[in-house]
Amino acid sequence: MPPPNSIAPARCRLSPLWFVLAITVCALPLSAQTLTHGPFVGAVTSQSARFYARVAPAAEVAIQLAAAPDFNPARTSAAVRNDSLRDYAALLELSGLLPDQRYYYRTLVNGQPTGEVRRFKTFPPEGERAPFQFAFGSCLVLQR
Repeated sequence: MPPPNSIAPARCRLSPLWFVLAITVCALPLSAQTLTHGPFVGAVTSQSARFYARVAPAAEVAIQLAAAPDFNPARTSAAVRNDSLRDYAALLELSGLLPDQRYYYRTLVNGQPTGEVRRFKTFPPEGERAPFQFAFGSCLVLQR
């Protein structure tokens, strides 16, 4: 037993609970897929939209879409397997959408909802005029 004022080695101070916790943490998979970018919607028309999501490492990625935020009922895009050759990016498309309709969407990673719920609105039918908004973003790196 160490003297009262000495610093005991860490292994002497750990309780059995810490040992169980350490074993549990070490047993967790280190390659869990993470949604790193997106999902973003673009190329919206009156009847379709394209989506971008980046999930690393590789996974089955899909987009779930619904007219209600509770996703009941929902449509799901065909799943794609992303890979390192495409920087783990997935491009997905859904067609057959209704014109001038608000939709909610989210990413499915390996069949499980991941990330936040977002929304967009399809354009009105072709030939019909309506106001719209768009956003533009870019990355800018300034070196000093």
